[in-house]
Amino acid sequence: MGNRREIDRILAVAVSDYRLTVFSKAFVISLVLMPVVLVGAVAVQFLAREAVDLKDRGFVVVDNSGRIFEFLQKRAEHRNRHAVYQGDDGRRKQVLPRFLPVRFEGDGSDLSVVEGRLSEAVRKEEIFAFLVIDENTVAAGGRGGMSYYSASPAYMDLPDWLESSVNEHVRSVRFESAGISERMVNKLRQEIPFTRMKVVSSSNRDGGPEAEKADLAEAILIPFGAVMLLFVVANMSAPMMLNMVMEEKMQRIAEVLVASIPPFSLMAGKLLASCLVGLTYAVVYLGSIFAVLSIGGVGADLPFEIIPWFILFLILALIIFGSMWAGVGAACADIKDTQNFAGIAILMILTPMVLMTPVMQSPGSTLSVVASLIPPLTPFLMLLRMAMPPGPEIWEVVLGVALSLVFSVACVWVAGRIFRVGLLARGQTPTFRRLLSWVISG
Repeated sequence: MGNRREIDRILAVAVSDYRLTVFSKAFVISLVLMPVVLVGAVAVQFLAREAVDLKDRGFVVVDNSGRIFEFLQKRAEHRNRHAVYQGDDGRRKQVLPRFLPVRFEGDGSDLSVVEGRLSEAVRKEEIFAFLVIDENTVAAGGRGGMSYYSASPAYMDLPDWLESSVNEHVRSVRFESAGISERMVNKLRQEIPFTRMKVVSSSNRDGGPEAEKADLAEAILIPFGAVMLLFVVANMSAPMMLNMVMEEKMQRIAEVLVASIPPFSLMAGKLLASCLVGLTYAVVYLGSIFAVLSIGGVGADLPFEIIPWFILFLILALIIFGSMWAGVGAACADIKDTQNFAGIAILMILTPMVLMTPVMQSPGSTLSVVASLIPPLTPFLMLLRMAMPPGPEIWEVVLGVALSLVFSVACVWVAGRIFRVGLLARGQTPTFRRLLSWVISG
């Protein structure tokens, strides 16, 4: 009967705090913000492809070699005719800006004077850019080169086109001068196809389905996205424990609550509310991601088998970090005091983010295996390894979950003892020694 009453109290606190949270404006804004940003980012990318600046890119070529400008002019004309416009003759639409090269007619001035004059023309927007080609650029073994000047260094289409076009022409001229067949050299230099494949499972060694190609999204994007989503949801949900406890303690609401419900049950109810809020975030965000990917035609490619593990590790992370924040909130008298202890929790949740790169590069290494078995790193790093084929061994997953459960229980126990004493403590600046005495004495 007593246990039943205790559970009812915990559920009552959880439901009350959950309702207060999910019906608040801050929660609604934060809940809607990420899907809106996600959909908005996709929309912006789609619109950005359509909203291309089609203004002509006129540029001056200072061809000191005397052998490149004519090629660039012909190449630009071919590009402007065949790549700039799309569609039928009756409905041709411009999709790219035209490149319009102009030869620089020298007057014997020094290069520095020419560069200054052309730079002024760029600043006045009379031309978009100018290219200076050294005299020995075409000669085999020459020390020539090209220098590109523009007031818009972030625009890469023109300089990339110039670099590839000039290098292609110079190679052809050099091969021709040396009497070597460029076509034969290209055949000899043709690269061998290199295909990334998945490891064939043991059941297929003696026959069965053929090996599949490795997918970049499956190998990198999905694991990274899963861990980042877990990180975001945990950081949006667990710290609410600090805010709720601090607010109730500073407004003396906690004293009224403790009069009718034991401190541990109060903390357990708030921790359950934090988990429910986190699960609400996760459901909405996962649904939004699936909807966006389905619109793009790749929704079926999501690894749905990883979602139950994502939920499990999310709950473990929320219990671990939620209990930490609850203990910090109960021990501190004001927000300033929390700064001494919040750094530890922040460091613990940032550590798996630091280890993400080495774990992704070598998920089966000793570092990856050991780190993924150490709570509170396990929810993040074990999920990362499970999302990367072929995944960890089953014993590693079982051991990691078991250790995380034990660590979660320990965190709740320690936080509960701090919560029991610190919730009603006033006028005492919390220190690590005092917190330790509260844990020991209870």
